[in-house]
Amino acid sequence: EYIGLSQNYICSLFSNETGLSIHNYIQREKISISCNLLKFSDRSISDISSYMGFQTQSNFTAIFRKWMNMSPSEFRKKNYKEVF
Repeated sequence: EYIGLSQNYICSLFSNETGLSIHNYIQREKISISCNLLKFSDRSISDISSYMGFQTQSNFTAIFRKWMNMSPSEFRKKNYKEVF
């Protein structure tokens, strides 16, 4: 309202620039951060899903699978690196 543009118009501009809806962009970014947490921390998947703001671990797993084509536990098994 402050800048005189509707929410729908701003969403449309964002989508045209990024190729993603705002919702999908946020999901992608959350999953990207989650991947780093899975790689470089020993936090549980439940803790990570909570930290990233997902309502349930099963919701987190479903969205993670959508973007990464594997479950968070599968991702961790393939990519975990101990940090000293």
